[in-house]
Amino acid sequence: MLTINLELEAIESGFKITGEIADDSGHHFVVDSDQRTFDRKKNPAPQAGRYTMVITGDGSPAQTLDVGDGAVVLSVGGGGLARILGRLGDGSKWSAAIRLRQNGDMTLLSDLYRRTGSISGRLVFRDVPGVSHLDGILHWVRPAGFGAASRNPLYQGGFDVERTAVGSSYVAPNRGVRLIDLADADANLKVSFSDGGLPAGEEHLGTLATRNRVVFPAGEGVGLRFYSKSGFFTGQFLDESGASPKVRGFAGVVLQIQTNGAGY
Repeated sequence: MLTINLELEAIESGFKITGEIADDSGHHFVVDSDQRTFDRKKNPAPQAGRYTMVITGDGSPAQTLDVGDGAVVLSVGGGGLARILGRLGDGSKWSAAIRLRQNGDMTLLSDLYRRTGSISGRLVFRDVPGVSHLDGILHWVRPAGFGAASRNPLYQGGFDVERTAVGSSYVAPNRGVRLIDLADADANLKVSFSDGGLPAGEEHLGTLATRNRVVFPAGEGVGLRFYSKSGFFTGQFLDESGASPKVRGFAGVVLQIQTNGAGY
């Protein structure tokens, strides 16, 4: 049997609904919802704009997972609707559209792995100087046995973990301006690869020019491309850790507030 207890409460900005939903199996859910507050013309959301976000590869439980950092691009409209496009650290693509609440947070829930897994949690818009403009804790569930073992041997056991999300506002650069504030010099960019069976401390130096193109020395075995409109980047490198060299791809986003980027 499903038991629903809800209460309508008058607040300064209108109304909100709070309460709980429970069933006989012991599942218990808290309800806390606001009346739609923002309007693109009459009351635009102060958080409106573009953002990038990294879902870090560390978190709880303390188990070690060979997953990189997830990468997200996010846009918030004046009406308070946030649209999210992301890639998780295992390479999974996902998207979501959620409403911003009056207090500056939003609740995320997105199905993954053909609705057998999910990513969920609470994201909060708040300034942490030099670190982030939004943050949160996300719950990431991947079922055991999903996908062909030959393509994803690392994740066949599945996992159920929490991960930290850190985001930055993103402003697309004008022509002739770097998308991250680096020195106007050669070798001003360092790309590091770690974990996933790679040698520890593998680093490559390149030059990010004012046209936001990256040049590495000949024979470095690395390529990197930035997408200035979104803050996303993709690339490839030569993995020589195994018996035979292989070209590996990677992707991520920049965090302008930290003058760096991360991905998987």
